[in-house]
Amino acid sequence: MIDHYLCLHLILISLLLCFLPTSNSQEVEVHALLQFKSNLNDPLHHLDSWTESNSPCHFLGVSCDSTSGEVVGISLSNRNLSGKISPSISALRKLTYLVLDTNAISGTIPPQLSSCTSLKVLNLSANSLTGPLPDLSSLNNLEILDLSINGFSGHFPEWIGNLSGLISLGLAGNDFDEGEIPPNIGNLKNLTLLYWANCNLTGEIPPSVFELTSLQTLDLSNNNISGDFPKDISKLRNLYKIELYRNNLKGEIPPALANLTNLHEFDISQNQMSGEIPAELGSLKNLTVIQLFRNNFRGEIPKEWGDLEYLNGFSIYENTFSGEFPPNFGRFAPLNSLDISENNFSGEFPRFLCRNNNLNFLLALDNNFSGEFPESYADCKTLVRFRISQNQFTGKLPDGLWALPNATIIDISDNNFVGGISSEIGKSVNLNQLCVQNNKLSGEIPAEIGNLMQLQKLYASNNSFSGSIPSEIGNLNQLTSLHLEDNSLSGSLPSELGLCSRLVEIDLSQNSLTGTIPNSLSFLASLNSINLSQNLISGSIPDGLQALKLSSIDFSRNRLTGQVPPGLLMIAGEEAFDGNPGLCIVGKSGSRWDPELGMCKMDNTHKDIFAKKLLIVPAILLALLFLLAGLVFISYRSFKLEESLRMEEGKDGNKWKLESFHPPEIDAEEICKLDEGNVIGSGGTGKVYRLELKNRGAVAVKQLWKGNGQKALMAEMDILGKIRHRNIVKLYACLTKGELNYIVYEYMPNGNLHQALRREIKGGRTELDWNKRYNIALGAAKGIMYLHHDCSPAIIHRDIKSTNILLDEEYEAKIADFGIAKIAEASEFSCFAGTHGYIAPELAYSLKATEKTDVYSFGVVLLELLTGLSAFEPQFGEGNDIVCWVSAHLNSQNSSQVLDPRVPISAKDDMIKVLKIAALCITKLPTTRPTMREVVNMLIDADPCNVLRRLSALIGKGPSSTIERFPLATLLAATDAFSEGHKIGSGSFGSVYRAVLPDGRVVAIKRAEPPCPYAAAAAASASTSSASASTSAALPAKRRDRESAFLSELALLSRVNHKNLVRLLGFCTDRAEHVLVYEFVSNGALHDHLHKRAPIAPPLASWNARLKLALDAARGIEYLHAYAVPPIIHRDIKPSNILLDDSWTAKVSDFGLSLLLSTGEDDDDDAHDTPRAAGTVGYMDPEYYRLQHLTAKSDVYSFGVVLLELLSGCKVIQKYEESGTPRNVVEFAVPHIVADDVHRILDQRLPPPTPSEIEAVAYVGYLAADCVSPVGRNRPTMTEIVNGLERAVSACGTPNLSRSGTERGLIDSVVITFINED
Repeated sequence: MIDHYLCLHLILISLLLCFLPTSNSQEVEVHALLQFKSNLNDPLHHLDSWTESNSPCHFLGVSCDSTSGEVVGISLSNRNLSGKISPSISALRKLTYLVLDTNAISGTIPPQLSSCTSLKVLNLSANSLTGPLPDLSSLNNLEILDLSINGFSGHFPEWIGNLSGLISLGLAGNDFDEGEIPPNIGNLKNLTLLYWANCNLTGEIPPSVFELTSLQTLDLSNNNISGDFPKDISKLRNLYKIELYRNNLKGEIPPALANLTNLHEFDISQNQMSGEIPAELGSLKNLTVIQLFRNNFRGEIPKEWGDLEYLNGFSIYENTFSGEFPPNFGRFAPLNSLDISENNFSGEFPRFLCRNNNLNFLLALDNNFSGEFPESYADCKTLVRFRISQNQFTGKLPDGLWALPNATIIDISDNNFVGGISSEIGKSVNLNQLCVQNNKLSGEIPAEIGNLMQLQKLYASNNSFSGSIPSEIGNLNQLTSLHLEDNSLSGSLPSELGLCSRLVEIDLSQNSLTGTIPNSLSFLASLNSINLSQNLISGSIPDGLQALKLSSIDFSRNRLTGQVPPGLLMIAGEEAFDGNPGLCIVGKSGSRWDPELGMCKMDNTHKDIFAKKLLIVPAILLALLFLLAGLVFISYRSFKLEESLRMEEGKDGNKWKLESFHPPEIDAEEICKLDEGNVIGSGGTGKVYRLELKNRGAVAVKQLWKGNGQKALMAEMDILGKIRHRNIVKLYACLTKGELNYIVYEYMPNGNLHQALRREIKGGRTELDWNKRYNIALGAAKGIMYLHHDCSPAIIHRDIKSTNILLDEEYEAKIADFGIAKIAEASEFSCFAGTHGYIAPELAYSLKATEKTDVYSFGVVLLELLTGLSAFEPQFGEGNDIVCWVSAHLNSQNSSQVLDPRVPISAKDDMIKVLKIAALCITKLPTTRPTMREVVNMLIDADPCNVLRRLSALIGKGPSSTIERFPLATLLAATDAFSEGHKIGSGSFGSVYRAVLPDGRVVAIKRAEPPCPYAAAAAASASTSSASASTSAALPAKRRDRESAFLSELALLSRVNHKNLVRLLGFCTDRAEHVLVYEFVSNGALHDHLHKRAPIAPPLASWNARLKLALDAARGIEYLHAYAVPPIIHRDIKPSNILLDDSWTAKVSDFGLSLLLSTGEDDDDDAHDTPRAAGTVGYMDPEYYRLQHLTAKSDVYSFGVVLLELLSGCKVIQKYEESGTPRNVVEFAVPHIVADDVHRILDQRLPPPTPSEIEAVAYVGYLAADCVSPVGRNRPTMTEIVNGLERAVSACGTPNLSRSGTERGLIDSVVITFINED
């Protein structure tokens, strides 16, 4: 009914427009625009000028015809708008352009828009629009149509082919159904830009595409396009850019591609291409970017490419190219990045790659280059990453290549270099990794290595280094890995090594080191592995090493003396101490004792021991005689006592002793009526029966074996009788009569986990799907957590296994069988207990069980849940258990192969998360295993769909947490029920309000947008229409997105603390409400000060002040990347997420899109493959958007855009121009910076920079340009950015900057020369 009314309303408006004079027509337009406004949310009040009293020509963003006064254009780009597009827009009959890009507008495109037939430009890109696209083929005047980066679904629109006037067409980044490219695309003869990346396109590229002879940009990347590379592409003579990467193209590059003489950018990486590069392509003289990596190309590179004059980026890694690399390559080009790794190039290395002093990235590892490395690179000071490992280079490395002031990695490993590490290495002050292993280097390690304060990894093994290890190595407080094994080092271990507080692994084996092991190594709290074997080290092993979290130790083949510390022996075994004749152990370790290790002497001499043994033997024999006599006497007395007791029992009749723990009372006579046909299990302590009681239903009854039955009965009574938890089996009663002992439990209809994992249901499917298995794991973990953390004193189960985890009718897990459980306070247990395959390895050395032994056993249970296998299976191999089998697969990076194939592949990602938890539980060293509380929290985090579970994990971090939980009533009162008067903005998942709490604190409150009542109603009636069905389907996804953003921000901000990050005070969850409470940052967002407020506030009115704000924000992001554990990627760095407090300190905010980063070897390889890119258009890393491959460098790109805004005062997207194509600040600013014309982009609202300021500002301009490099690996790290900004700020007041001769680069192009204090 409402839709009919709205349609009638629009028809009437249109009729009125035809007959009313201009003044009345303007009233209709005002009415239509105000209705359009009413459907939008405008938190920043951009549309305040849109009122009835104003002419529409004075509305912000509205343009009118100069003659008729009618509305012809609406441009509201990047205005932080949300809401929906009103159909009333169709009443604007003269509308020629509608630009609403880069907002958060949702809903569908109203079909009525098709009546705006005057439209020439329609840009709705970078919003949250959904649903199928309406047929807009009636808009036959359209020249620019951009609907990219939304969430449109349904069939790919074929009506596009009817818009023959189109010049620019963007539909990229939507969720269309899989389908082929419409053949009628060939009708668009005027098309210059075709942007259809990431659209789920399949099949081959139709021939009609190659009829678009005006086309300049062809971007079909990141789809599933197949078939041979199209030969007819050579018909498109105007092509400037080809982007076909990440598809399934095969075949060879056609020689006719050489006809595209205007081609600048060519990217066909990550396909299945093969063959050789046609020599004809050498004629493409205008190429600036060539990306061919991850294909199957072979043969040689065209020599003509060595003459290219404009080439900036060249990446061909992971192919099988061979032959000599073109010797002139880079000689005439401003080459910035070259990656030719993992090919088969041979011969001499090209000499001219850095001829123009612009090269940042030189990566040529894993080839067959030979000869000496060219001397010409000695002056290549622009290098940031230098990797030539795994080749056949010989001779000395030029001294200048050891002195790379901007390099983060120098990797020359696995070659045949000679000479030594030059003392010039001390100038490579930004170095993170130095890899020189497996060469023929010699000489001493220079003391200047102590200058490398950023060094994290030093690999120098398998060389011929001599002399002592320099004590200056203690300066390297960032060092995590030190590998100097297999050299000729001598002298003692420097005690300063203990100052390297972040060391994780030390390997100094196979040298000639002498002296003792320094006690200072005991202070290395992060140390995990230490190898000092095959040296000449003497003295004792420091006892303090036992306190470290070591998992690998090797002190063998030295001259050590004294006792082996028991804690180290438990970790590594005797083999780690072999070859030290002076070492001894106290006691043997069973069958694993190594005869090379002697027994520590307990007396003065062996003679004394022998003499004493001779005296002791007769004494022992005499004692045994007395003992035997005593046993005979006691046995006789016991026999007489039992006979007396049997007589007493006969007098009293057959009486039961019953102790009940759960009402109602149990009839003892009923319990003993057990039928062998109802046996449901048997174990080490007894047999279990199912028994139906008259008034209680089914129970489980365990009849204990005779002999130790009384002992097991008492153990279960002592523990189960005192504890209560939903995940621990209930004890109902214990009964005894003579030698008969019974225990009555609640009955578990689904048996135990071991049985359930092997049961199958109809169709051969496993009875336990992943959802059930996950819930079982979580329930069992909670039960064990209760025993360890909530019982006082703590209880150790000692026999956690799948047969002791029972399942009720809802498959909820219950821990059972406490017959050998013990109180944790007991110092050591008297006997070995547990089940083979579940027993923690440390129990082979010690009888002392701890909570961590239960953690290990639970890890084995997790492996059973993940694999569907038992602890022992024939497929594991002789002598191997499930831990060995899974560990072998994890070590070979085949983790997915261990997962139960009966579980659907859709659960793989969730199973891998739990597999990682299991891997932590089964680590060899007890101290490295998590606690059960940590296991529960990790399991809850592994369930992405349950908000309450994940919240309980966050809340349960312990009493040290400072995060408050606010009552909803308090927040409602403080915000007047979240009224518009308190609203100050919006964030990643909702609106932000200013409020004053009852205790006087001024706070900012972010509230997740609650579910819309109308939408809920639509969902409830989803069966009535297809439209409502689609609405219903969208609701759970939106709710998950909102909950995910809320939980992400709560999880991340509750674990970080830095002055340049906004502080989270607390949260509230109440029914559908999800609210976060922050400190109030009084001076608002950087975006508003830069782009809205006049005059400019003083902290942004000088260049020095702006650089300080940039440095503040950079420090906050650096903390996330470099110091948070694990590291965090923000994903939405922009000026509106940088807040300014009352002292004008910048604070990074809004973590709703943030993700935790896995740690790996190289930052460039630490990546998330995300299902869909997230962030704000204009700030989003293009590489991340294209590949859905997220790294910390994605934040660097976004921060680079912020730097450009601070320098230029321009918005990220420039104001709409007559061309109809918005311009990004990167496109505007970077060309001027590269041309040394930074003054052309500076904010004209600020005074001209002083001579010292202009050099600092120019320096930051180059820094920003490097941050927004299209290739992520070419960008600096946030630590490098902070270092650069610190130098710029300190130099801003004095002329301390000097230009180098390079054209551009990070710190490569402007060198800061500081006054020498000497």
